[in-house]
Amino acid sequence: MPSSTSTSAISAERREPAEGALVVVGGNRGIGAEVARRAARAGMPVAIVYYSRAAEAERTVADIEAEGGRAHAFQADIGVEAEAERAFAEIEQHFGRLRGLVQCAVMAGAPGRLAELAGSELERVFRSNVFGAFYCCREASRRMSRANGQHGGAIVLFSSVVAVTTGAPGNWLHFAASKGALEVFSRGLSRELAPEGVRVNLVRCGMIDTETRRTQSEEYRQKLLAQIPLGRMGEPAEVAEVVLWLLSSGASYVSGAEVDVDGAL
Repeated sequence: MPSSTSTSAISAERREPAEGALVVVGGNRGIGAEVARRAARAGMPVAIVYYSRAAEAERTVADIEAEGGRAHAFQADIGVEAEAERAFAEIEQHFGRLRGLVQCAVMAGAPGRLAELAGSELERVFRSNVFGAFYCCREASRRMSRANGQHGGAIVLFSSVVAVTTGAPGNWLHFAASKGALEVFSRGLSRELAPEGVRVNLVRCGMIDTETRRTQSEEYRQKLLAQIPLGRMGEPAEVAEVVLWLLSSGASYVSGAEVDVDGAL
């Protein structure tokens, strides 16, 4: 049988950081807000990064504080390198150590065919979804990496089923392509950061009942629903449960995973 010393050493190596803030980018509404609330209930201080709709960010902070949690909101356009750097510097100053990053901010862009796609729209989608993810992961990993004398941590990125299925032709090809880039990024980053104690995983969402979905036409929603074997949209809470598990010590040997939350699409 292994000695108690070796068992303790293994446990210590697997353990998540005992303290530090969780950064939730896009945490002011939808899935991000649900992740932020549940993380706070689990005892994590939460830094909510948002681009617009400040009232919703403050409401999420107020909800967390009303339940006895700790949270603070930081405004930034994460697709701009200097703003992403500033946001993480402010988070570090406010909270100190970081324990994780959930990157769920998303820019879908306007629907349309490639022939009508403006270069400015393409750039806007990629700057938010791809550049923003790169900048935030870079800043978070610098503050969590054991190579920098930190205590490790976890990163969860978000993709979409259309990135690996249809590619969303005729509507959101540019959005699907940006999420395809994140699929590759997550896979490579998980291998790059694993030796430094930072786990990286990806959640691939299907049709989730968010505000964005509710603004789409009933005809379009029904067309999508007909393709889902479970016969319904997912709830933000169902996605948040997966995210919280990936952040937890229960997933301490999980890195480089791609978890589908899509009703069996």
